[in-house]
Amino acid sequence: RISMHTRAADFFAELKKPESGRKSLPDLQPHLDEFEQRMKAGQYDQAAGVLLDISFDGLFTWGHLRLMADLYESLQGKISSPYLKAVSLGNLGIAYWSTGQVCNAIHCYKQALEIIREREIATWILGNLGNCHYNLGEIAQAIKCHEQALAIDREIGYRMGEATDFVNLGNCY
Repeated sequence: RISMHTRAADFFAELKKPESGRKSLPDLQPHLDEFEQRMKAGQYDQAAGVLLDISFDGLFTWGHLRLMADLYESLQGKISSPYLKAVSLGNLGIAYWSTGQVCNAIHCYKQALEIIREREIATWILGNLGNCHYNLGEIAQAIKCHEQALAIDREIGYRMGEATDFVNLGNCY
C-alpha cells in the first residue's frame, strides 16, 4: 500500500506546474494530490516540502487560508525534520493569524521558536509573534519580540529584516 501511494505521489509530482504557470487553485491540484499521497504513504517530511512550495505564492496569496490551515494541521506531530517542523508551525501560525485566530497563532509561533535553529527563520517567527501581541494590544510584549528580531537581524547582517523590524517597532510606538 505504501509503495502504491508513493508511486501515485511521484506521478502527481510530475504533473506539477512551475510557479510561473500557477494562476489559481486548480493549478495546484497536482501539488495537493501529491501532498495527499505522501501523507498516506507516511512521507510527512516530503508532504511538508510540497506544502511549503505552494503556501505563499498560492494558498495564502489567493486567500485559501482555511485550506492552508487544514493541510498544516494534518502535518502536526508527524514531521521529523526540525526545520520543516518549525516552518510548518510558522505557516500554520500565519494561517491562524490571517483568519483571526491570534491566540492559536501565538501558540504555533512559540512552539516554532522552541525548535528552530536557523536564525533567519527565528527573526521571521519573532516578527510574526510580535505582530500577534500587537493585535491583542499587548504592546510591551510586541516590542520585546521585535527588539529580539532586530538584534538577530543586526547580528547576521540581514538588512531587509532590520527594516521590517523597525517598521514593526514604529507601529508599536
